[in-house]
Parts: sequence; structure tokens; C-alpha cells
Amino acid sequence: MDVNQFAELIQRLQSSDNEIRKKAEEQYEQIDGSAKVALLFECYNHFAQANDIRSTVLVFLRRVLSRDWDAIWDSLNDENKQRILAKVLEMIVHESDISIKKKIADLISEIASNLIDDSGDMSWQGVLELMDHCLKSDDLTANYIALLILRGCPIIFGNRTAHFLPALKTVLEKCMATPDLQIKSTAVRAAVAFAVDNDEEKDVIRLMTALVPNVLQVCNETSDEDDADGALGEFAELASALPKCLNSHMNQVLSVCLALAGNKDKNEMARQNAIEVICSYMESAPKGLKKYAPGALSPILETLLSCMTELDDEVLNEWLNEIEEEDDYEDVPIIAESAIDRVACCINGKIMLPAFLPLVEKLLSNDDWKMKHAALRAFSAVGEGCQRSMEPHIEQIMVHITKYVNDAHPRVQYAACNAIGQMSSDFAPTLQKKCHAAVIPALLESLDRTDVPRVCAHAASALVNFAEECPKSIIGQYLPYILQKLENVLSAVFNRLADKRYQVVVENIVTAIASVAEAAEELFKEHHARLIPNLVHILQNVGELKELRGKTIECISLIGYAVGKEHFHSTAIDILNLLGDGMKDLAIDDPQYSYMISSWTRFCSILGSDFAPFLPVVMEPVLRAARYRPDFNIFNNEDIQETEEGVEYHGIGGEKTVGIRTSGLEEKATACDMLVAFAKEMKEAFMPYVLDVYELAIKNLDFGLHDGVRTASAEIMPFLLVCVEKQGMEDKRRLWCEFLKALTTAMEEEDDVEILASFMSAIGSCIEVMKTEGVAPEEVKLIISVLLKQLENYGKRMSDRPAEDEDDDDAEAKEELDYFMELEASCLGAISDLTHSLMKEFKGDIFEGMINVFDCAIQLIEGSKQYFERQWGMCLLDDAIEFGVGHLPTRFPKLIPIMYKLLGDEYPEVRQAASYGFGVMAIRYHQVADYKNEILSCLEPLAAMIQREDARATEESTVATENAISAFSKIIANVPLPQEAYGKVVEMFLSWLPTYSDTEESPYIYAALAELFDKQDPALFGHENQNLPRIFLVCLLSIANEAFNDDEHGQHTKRRIEQILKTIYASFPQFAQQDGVDEHLQGVLQRVLSGQ
Repeated sequence: MDVNQFAELIQRLQSSDNEIRKKAEEQYEQIDGSAKVALLFECYNHFAQANDIRSTVLVFLRRVLSRDWDAIWDSLNDENKQRILAKVLEMIVHESDISIKKKIADLISEIASNLIDDSGDMSWQGVLELMDHCLKSDDLTANYIALLILRGCPIIFGNRTAHFLPALKTVLEKCMATPDLQIKSTAVRAAVAFAVDNDEEKDVIRLMTALVPNVLQVCNETSDEDDADGALGEFAELASALPKCLNSHMNQVLSVCLALAGNKDKNEMARQNAIEVICSYMESAPKGLKKYAPGALSPILETLLSCMTELDDEVLNEWLNEIEEEDDYEDVPIIAESAIDRVACCINGKIMLPAFLPLVEKLLSNDDWKMKHAALRAFSAVGEGCQRSMEPHIEQIMVHITKYVNDAHPRVQYAACNAIGQMSSDFAPTLQKKCHAAVIPALLESLDRTDVPRVCAHAASALVNFAEECPKSIIGQYLPYILQKLENVLSAVFNRLADKRYQVVVENIVTAIASVAEAAEELFKEHHARLIPNLVHILQNVGELKELRGKTIECISLIGYAVGKEHFHSTAIDILNLLGDGMKDLAIDDPQYSYMISSWTRFCSILGSDFAPFLPVVMEPVLRAARYRPDFNIFNNEDIQETEEGVEYHGIGGEKTVGIRTSGLEEKATACDMLVAFAKEMKEAFMPYVLDVYELAIKNLDFGLHDGVRTASAEIMPFLLVCVEKQGMEDKRRLWCEFLKALTTAMEEEDDVEILASFMSAIGSCIEVMKTEGVAPEEVKLIISVLLKQLENYGKRMSDRPAEDEDDDDAEAKEELDYFMELEASCLGAISDLTHSLMKEFKGDIFEGMINVFDCAIQLIEGSKQYFERQWGMCLLDDAIEFGVGHLPTRFPKLIPIMYKLLGDEYPEVRQAASYGFGVMAIRYHQVADYKNEILSCLEPLAAMIQREDARATEESTVATENAISAFSKIIANVPLPQEAYGKVVEMFLSWLPTYSDTEESPYIYAALAELFDKQDPALFGHENQNLPRIFLVCLLSIANEAFNDDEHGQHTKRRIEQILKTIYASFPQFAQQDGVDEHLQGVLQRVLSGQ
């Protein structure tokens, strides 16, 4: 092929005609790599006057060298290699066109990056000589070329960096000061790339730090350039990668960035980049702002809030007619809102809130709707980051926010609903428990805004969020009003489904009914018969509105799940018959698919064994999906011009990429989850499928492409054991032995901490099914060895984790660190759960074998840097106390001092674990009387824990506090106390009631109360029975707030408390009129008295 033909081929490679381009690509790929390079150089020389062709040739030359460097370079002899290197340098020296020079510089960078080894030796001396000449030249163009090359290959100097630094500093300062904006920006890009890629060189960091004022000057001067990769964008990269360079200049950085961010006359990209600089710095160095710019938080928040007010009055009609929120994520108000979220997540809430609250209060008091809108959106944004600090004040905050659902402007109404919905998730369930009286009426009022469908739909969406974590006792108080409102709205808008805005309203209303049903559980029984026909009507009459149809199916199944088989059996059968044919032909990409799948799983849970006739309808497609193995192909990186939908691309070294067709992966994971549900609910009725599913589960344990598949494969194992329960121990043992072997083998290869946790949970659940007689001694030893190995691996992972820098300058991004710790916490939790399953089943028989595990727990607590290490370490020791042999402090002298210390821990989860241990000692007192001294000594620190100022500030604190109260109840019930202490203990115990958050502990607490009442304990009743009104109110509140689980233990205790209520009411009916007994409690009392 001659040079003219090759030039024509290059032109055809860029054709807009797919057919022409495809044929040209096939022809181009047939040319050998080294031949391509020779032709491209020849083409460059031949068309000396045609800059467009030469520019294209340089792009192709750089691309082919990037893709096939090793093959091409190895095929050349030394003479040809030197000829190419000399030619490239000659090209840049003699080229006069600056745009061509830039492309040659890019080519030089590409070649240089391949000619420097890992030790920093650059084999291409000519390029170093060129850089030396350009950096020392007085010619600005020569300086510019050096910076272009440096930008493309920041490691070009290698181990000779020190030699080049003085000249480089001079050139960078000179180029940043030149009037040419392009050269200025290139200087910044080169400087940042050089610093980031040489971040271990202290002299380089010093240079970059010294240049920050120069960079800021360039950022200011080039801020009108609409360029995402401009100087300011590069500076954001520096803030993220090397925040230490900004530390000493932080006030100047903030001054420039806040001025740019708040300047409406600047282009949006510049403002966005200015915000990004601030957020990137704070995320990379969370303590940096406090240390280097201590007064900066308020100005930052003020600027961001101001940016959030930049909304257009003229587009209200357009907003009203949009189907749903379609945020432009490059829009300054949205960027600013996201920035407030990011700031809140990396700044301690105790620091954030004092700066944030006065600013939003000021905005909320303004008559301008944009100010109120910004404040409400900001509340939505900060909840996640400030959760611990805001939660104690959530009542006052929500009373304030809910007022704005009545604002005159629909966008403020919408923002108020948005804040309610978001905060219902962020502060659940505390918000639901404390703020329901403000939130529910506000949302019901907003649902009336059918004239503004966006507000109405968003109110329904917020109600969904609220209901998801709402206790049954609370949702029950409002159930008739909520459902009546939802039905009214549905009736009002159902005939307007031709308008897409009202489609969203109906979809959200249906989802809200589903969420309310899920929260209300059996309380929904009074309403389901009225609602189901309406939902079936929707199902049969919405035509092609498949999303709505899917949500309606989901809603019906959730109602059925709430009211139970007894009330829903015939309806479930009718619905399944209605849906059966559609299920067979349902395509994976049908919008109804996910709803249908989850609904059939729910119907299985409702019907149990009665679902068996429908299993053949679903098992074939479900098993087919669960067996799916994806196709994959390996590509050269340069061959991937466009990514294909449904294909994930992963680099597999150098120039190769594997493309995995993932379109069936989610369906596979969903199918595996369905199999878990079917096995769990069908039990022996699932027996015909056990063999196929067990083999599939073992095979899928190493399915590395989807975590959910591996998790479900482990999760199903204990349920399959239950399925063969009636087949006898031999069949159970056969499955168990295979499961244990497969799980322990998979754990040796698995490196995902979350998956390891799920495997341990599966082993623990299997132990609970197999019982003592089903697990052989050698298997117990194997499981203990697994525990010890996982504890050892945990210690290695934590010690290998880089220590966090005091200034956070070199720390991992906080989000990544938090995620890492979250995973490790889940792993320790799984170790604790598996230990609990073993100890609960085998008790003292394996105590000696578990000693090393308990030793590890002591070490974990003593050396803890993370609260979850103290939490789970104490949980391990709780199992030793509860199920071990003898007086544990004798075996572990450090135990009691550790427990006392943990009772005062900052974290409630830790306090809970320690208080539980003292409660268990009380229960075991009759077996191990030596615990008496520890029990008597713990009364004071337990009381101090219960009486902490923040004892009920958050949901976690409340549960911990109730665990400590439960420990007191166990002491009262089991341990003889000195007479002088007994009265005080009982008096305090009554003063701390009622409890209802920790329902696992409620039976112990209220059984102790019932025992004291039944024996008419003088300390409980008080002088002249003065405590009876309080006892009456405590009992009433415990029932109203559903303090009791539905299990036998909980319901037995509940009946005792109901009897106390009846007994007191029979003699003192006036107690029902005391302060604190409102209309709702009156209703609860009447249901108790009438035996409902």
C-alpha cells in the first residue's frame, strides 16, 4: 500500500457512514503494527502542507503505539528504534504550527511513558535533553512544549527529578504569569499532574505548595473559560489527591473559591469547579478546615445556600407540568445541594449544626419562596451526615418543617414533602416515634393538592418513606384517616390517567397503600376487604401502563402479607390464577417483571404449603434464571469505540478488556433470592426440588460476578435442611456434610468480607437446625477453627490498613474508610453470631475448646480503636457468661473491669453489650452464686448508664438503656439484694418504665414488674399505694407501644400486664382519667378490658 492509498484509508476510518468505516477498520487492522507506524510516519512527511491530514496521522500514531507498544517496539531493531525517537524530536523542533506541535508533544509523552522503568531510569536520553533545553529556554513556546510533554508524562524525569526542579519552578511561575490563557491553564495542568504522580517526592510537594497562590491567580483569570478540565478543575484534583499542598494557603483558597462559587456572572462550570475544590479538600482532609481555616464553615454554608436559591421564577408552569423531578446535575443549585450533603458527611454534626441551623432559620423566615425552598432542601441534604447530632432535636425540627406544606408556593410545598420523606429515612425510627403527630397530618394535607399533581405525588412518596420504618402501634392510630385519604385521592385522579402526571400520582398512591399495609400488619384486616376490589380493578383496567400494573400487583401481595393467610387465602388463589398465564410469558425486560417476581415470592410466604400447586408455574423459569452463566468476550482496548448496553467492561491488564454480558445477572440473583423464599416458606412441600436446588447452591457459592448470588446460595442451606426434616437425620446429615464442606472451602478462597459474613451466618443457622445430635464433634472443631481463622484474618486486615494521619491529609477518603469499617463490623458481627449459635447449642461441652476465641475477645476490646470491636468483643464474652462453665471472672480476671468501663462507653451499642452481660450473670446466679459480688457492684454503674443525659437521645441509645433496665429486672427477679438496697432498686426500676424499644428484653422487664405486683411488693406499691397510678400508666403504655413480640414469651408477659391493668381498673377506674391517658390510650384500655 502506497502513501496515497494509506492516506485515503485514514480518511475512510473517520467516515460518518458506518459501512464505509467498518470496511476501512477491517482493512486497517490487517496491517502489521510496525508497518502501520512506518506508513503513518511516511504519511506525515508526504503531506507536509496538509495540516488536517498530519493532525489525524499523529492521533492514529499515538493510538497504535499506546495499544500495541510492546509488540511494535520489540519487533524493531535498535537502529529503527533510534530513528523513530530522533524523528519525533526532529518533528517537534521544526514544526511551526502550534496545534500540530501539541499533538507531537502528546506523541512524545506516550513514547516516553513506555521508556521509563520502575526504578525511574529513562532510556530515551534525547527526550530529557529536549526537556532540559525547553525548560531553560527564554522562548515561551519552548517552555509551553515542555509543559505539554510533562502534562502527558508526569514521571518523565524519573530519578533525575531533582536536576529539573529549579528550571521547572521558573518555567511554571513564568507560564502562569503570561497573558496567554491557554499557556496559563497548561502550566496548572502540568504542575498538578506532576505533583500527583510524584506525591512521594518531598521536594515536589514543597514546589506544588509554593505554587498554590500562582495557581489560584490562574484559576481567577481563566474562570470565564467554559472548560471542565481547565485550571480550576485541575485544582480540584489537587485538593482531592494532595490536600496537604493547600493547608497553608487555605484562607486564600476559600476566598477565591467562595467568590467564584457565589458569583452569578461566572459560567456554571467555573462555579461548579470552585465548589468541587472545597468539597474535595474537606473530603480528603476532614480535620484540615478546622485546623487551617477555623472560621470558614459558616461562609462555606452561606455561599452554598445562596447558590441553592438561584431558581427561576419564570419556569413555574414548566415545573408544574414535568412528570417528576428531573434535576439537571450540572445546575448550580443542585451542585450546591449535593455539596452541602458532602460537607455534612465529612464534618462532625456537633460542628456542622451550630453553623447550619442559624443560616437556614434566616432563610425560612424570608418571604421569598426561593429562600424557603433552599432551606428545606438543605435540611433534606444534611440528615445523613448529621444524623447523630440532629436526632435528639428531631421533634422541634420536624414541627418547623411541616409548617411549610401549607406555603403559598407549590415548590416550597414540594420541598417540604421532600424534606419529610428524606428525613423519615435518615432518622428512622426515631422520627416516626417522636414526630408522627406533626408529620402524618402534614402529609395528608399535602395529598389534597390534586390540583398540583407533583406535590400530591411527592406527598404520597414521603408517606411511603415514613411508613417503611413506622411502628405498628403508631401507624395504627392514624390508619383509618390515612387510608380514607389515599382512597379519596385515588378516586379523584383515576380517570385522569391519560395525563402522565396523574399516572405518577396513582403509582405513588398505590405504593403508599402497600407501605402502610406493610407497617400496619394485622391492623390492616379491617380495611383490606374494601381495598382489594379497587386494586384488582386497577390491575384489570390499566392497559399498557405496565409500571402501574406491577406496583398494583406488589401492593396486593403486601396487603396479603400484612393480613395473613386466614384472611387472604381465597384472594391470593384468585390473584395467582389471574396472573398465572402472564407469568409464563413475562419477558425479563418487562417493567412488571421485578414486581411480579417479588409478589409471587410474597404469595408463597402467605400460602405456605398451599402454594404448592403454583410451584410448577414458576420453578422452571426461576431455575433457568438461577442457572444462568453469562457470556463474555475479550477485546483490545482500542477496539471498544462504543460500549454495548447490558455488557460490563473490566480491564484485565495493559491493553485488554473483558466484556461480560450482565443482562441476566440481576435476574439470576433475583431467582436465587426467590429459591430462598420458596424453600423457607414451603418446607417439606419444596422436597421435590431440594436435590436440584442444593446442587445449584453449592455450584453458585463461587459465582464471582454477583455477590447476591453467593449470599443467597449460602442463605438457602439451612432452609433446605428444614425441607428434609421429615426424611430423617440421615438425609439431613448428608446435606449438612456437603454444605459445611462447601462453605468452609469457599471461605478459604473468598476475599469479600461481606460474603464471608454471610457464609458464617449460614453455618450458624445450619447448626440451629441440626441441633447437638446432628453435628459431629470433628465438625464442631472445624467450625471453631473457622472462627479462629476469621478472627486472625480480621486482625491482619486491620493491621494492614494504613494508619489515619492526624490531619487526614494522607488518609483514605472518609467515605471509603467508613465503608471499610462497616464491612469489618459486619464480619465481627457474623463471628459473634456463629459463636452464639455454637455456644447456645453445645454450652459447656465446648467451653474449653472456645477459650481461644474468648481470649481473642478480650484482646479485641483492650486494643480496640473502633467502637464495633468493643461491641462485638463484649458480645463474644456475653456468650461465655451465658453458656460457659463456672465463674468467668476467675478464668478471665480482666473481664469485670472491662465491663464496668464499657458501661460508660460513648457508643450505645457497646453499653448495650456490657449491660446484657450483667443481666445474664443475674439469670445464672442460681447456678453460679459467685456472681453475687459482681452483680451488687454493677448496680451503681448500670444506674449511671440508664440516667445518662443522652440515654434516650437516639434509637440506639434507647435500646441500650432498655437493655440496662432489663439487667436491673433480672437482678430483681433472681438475686437476693440487701434490704437497704432493695427498696431503692425497685423504686428506680419503676421510675425508668415504660420501655418498648427493645422488645427482646420486654418479657424480662415486665415479668419482673408482674412478679412484684402479684406479691404486692411494698417497694413497688409505695407508701399508701401511691405508685399504683404510675404502674397503671406504665402497663397501658407498654401495650399501646407494642412492647411485646408475637412469640410465646412475649405474649405470655403481655397477658400478665393486661391482667394488672384489669385488676387496677376494677378498683381504681379513675386512673383511666389521669394526665397522660389520651383518646388513643383510652381506646387501647377498652380493647384490653373487653379482651380484644
